[in-house]
Amino acid sequence: MTRSNRRAIAVIMLFCIEIACGFSNAFLGHGNTKATRIATELNAVSIPLLDTHSGDSNGWSRTTRRGRIEQILEHARDHQRKREQPSSRSSQELERRTKEALATNINVELETVVPIATAESKSLPFALPTLSQAQLLAVEQGEIIMEQSEMGRQGSGFVVQDIEGVDESAVWEALLNFSGYTDSIHTVRSSRLRGTTTASGAPAPAAQYGISSTTRASFEISKFRLSISCFFKYNAAKNYMELSLDDAVQNSALQAAKGFWYTQRIERPDGVPTTRVWLLCDLTLSP
Repeated sequence: MTRSNRRAIAVIMLFCIEIACGFSNAFLGHGNTKATRIATELNAVSIPLLDTHSGDSNGWSRTTRRGRIEQILEHARDHQRKREQPSSRSSQELERRTKEALATNINVELETVVPIATAESKSLPFALPTLSQAQLLAVEQGEIIMEQSEMGRQGSGFVVQDIEGVDESAVWEALLNFSGYTDSIHTVRSSRLRGTTTASGAPAPAAQYGISSTTRASFEISKFRLSISCFFKYNAAKNYMELSLDDAVQNSALQAAKGFWYTQRIERPDGVPTTRVWLLCDLTLSP
């Protein structure tokens, strides 16, 4: 695989990852240190991520590495102090269990978060990746889990993130605001909406939360002005949106692309609204 191909895939994967995480600025504030850290991490992993060929039995390259244990533990300690629950374990116990999970990937019992509507996920047109217990604990502490594999000119991967203090409606309002991607996502240089229709086929001025729709949109990404045109098919009833390539428009960067957004409402003991956001994608570069 040539260096140019690796770089092209990395740029496109970074675009997908930044869509998944970039709109956090709308909730966290542009000056928030967590938002700044997210942007820094995304740019740092974009190229090295594609240079690794090691992975687990499923072919995924893990991007949550042991070198980030102390960072995760610090998040755990901060999170523990904020929650102030009488029944919560001590920060020392949480630290011990986190170290064990990250070091040995053993199964640990997680009692802090419970995904809602897990039965509904069985009827989705895609399968959610299975996270290890260590990854689940990292997600709970605010970490972004990214896994990616590469196969020649093809790349596939997923991103998952918990957004605390935000319900699903706010997440979808940000995701469906395609014209706003240029403001919230560093990689997007320009965007153009080509029309939105409802599930009945009627034209609509824009995509809206709670109303199933299909939107055609084009983007120019990175300093190389790579063009990507896509369909975004939003299923309001099942909280997912399918991303596919618009073959009617020339795409200079991609030969094939398919992905899914999915959100889960997370129930926490402290009652803080939290939404888990998933992005799954498969990409093939143009020859």
